[in-house]
Amino acid sequence: MRPVLIVGCGAVGGSLCRAIAGSQGHRVIGVHDVVARRATAAGETLGVPAFLDLTLKAASGAQLVLVAVPGPEIRKVAEAAAAARVAHDQQIWLHCDGREPASSLGALDGMVRGIGTLHPACAFPPGAVTPLVPGCGFAISGDEAAVAAAADLARDLGGFSLQVADAARDAYHAAAVMASSCAVALLAEARDVLSHSGVAVEDAERLVVALATSAIGASRELGLEGGLTGPVRRGDAAAVRRHVAALSGSPEALDLYRILSRKVLEVARRSPVYPPEAAVAIERALEGFEER
Repeated sequence: MRPVLIVGCGAVGGSLCRAIAGSQGHRVIGVHDVVARRATAAGETLGVPAFLDLTLKAASGAQLVLVAVPGPEIRKVAEAAAAARVAHDQQIWLHCDGREPASSLGALDGMVRGIGTLHPACAFPPGAVTPLVPGCGFAISGDEAAVAAAADLARDLGGFSLQVADAARDAYHAAAVMASSCAVALLAEARDVLSHSGVAVEDAERLVVALATSAIGASRELGLEGGLTGPVRRGDAAAVRRHVAALSGSPEALDLYRILSRKVLEVARRSPVYPPEAAVAIERALEGFEER
């Protein structure tokens, strides 16, 4: 089993600690964090040493070092490790930030076997240890040795990897935010629309989360185009007009509905059997025009 040192025991690092502890090909041999309580808690949970300073003793036995600290701190960790000579030529160093390039670990280039990135595309709420979603994707990059090690860890954790070039990482990170935080914000808006109509907030939240979960499940099985449902997909312009009218007193919700419904229409129109006249009727309904 490949020995792993985790640097940073926050939401991402703590969650990776738990995931690796249940893997077949990797084992955590130590954890490091500048916050004593986080390091201690992670160490006690895994039964491994917890280090407050990144020393030779902490890193010497590791073949893989995962740096799970905020983006601006990655370079500082790499520079401190290089200055203290704690890294060696049998190690792979990977950072877990979605936006920063592999070169953020550049201070270690030439001292270690490889440097790269491994970003788990999973939601990690602050202050919580979150199980990885089955089939989780990992965005990886770096030199050949780092990419191979990152892909191997992704497989061992039950996920899949995709290479994202450094030049594309901002776009990747924006897409990841859209698919996670923005999706949660959209559900919050849907919950509020429902609660403002008289439904209890708790019931509204349960409903929209369950509905979104079913839509994501269908998309997982059928693909995003195949998982599309609802009035725009059916070409039901009358229903869309009633939605626009119902949301007329909530300008922000109406704006979101219009923007996203146009995107739904764009996706729906990719089907060769989608009627052109239905698309025109949906566009008119979204603008608030009544049919004559």
